[in-house]
Amino acid sequence: YPSTLLSVTVARLAVIFLIGLSYPIMLFPARSTLDSMIFGSCQPSFWPKTRWIGETIFLLGTSFILSYFTDKLDIVLGVSGCTGSTIVSFILPGFFYFQLHKSNGWSVARVVAVLLALAGVMFMFFSIGLIIFNIFFPSVSVIPQASTIDSISSSVIPSQ
Repeated sequence: YPSTLLSVTVARLAVIFLIGLSYPIMLFPARSTLDSMIFGSCQPSFWPKTRWIGETIFLLGTSFILSYFTDKLDIVLGVSGCTGSTIVSFILPGFFYFQLHKSNGWSVARVVAVLLALAGVMFMFFSIGLIIFNIFFPSVSVIPQASTIDSISSSVIPSQ
């Protein structure tokens, strides 16, 4: 879109405003999760100030380095999509069913729940592997391009 249009400028300012206000909101749970993973469960109100500053600098620095060196948005969206959607759709439902129905023993439904979670983990690693493969070998496409599909369909379907 041409940058001279007022609507494009307003949309860009809206995105800057959105990111500027939502990033600190997302930083708090990320810092809390990082703190609980490293130091165990601790209430955020009792954090030492230096640890809080160190975790904040680490998260800000990591996100800045990732955003600086990632020039393609499809990589970021692919990784976040294949991890987030797989966890929400396959892994967590299987895990929750398995944990909530402990009293049933090893019933068929609990075995299916474990298989669902394992399939989700395998699918997630396979998807991330494809994304990493496309990063290192961009000329080798694992997904057929439109021109390849058109040439295959034209050779199979006779022209009128």
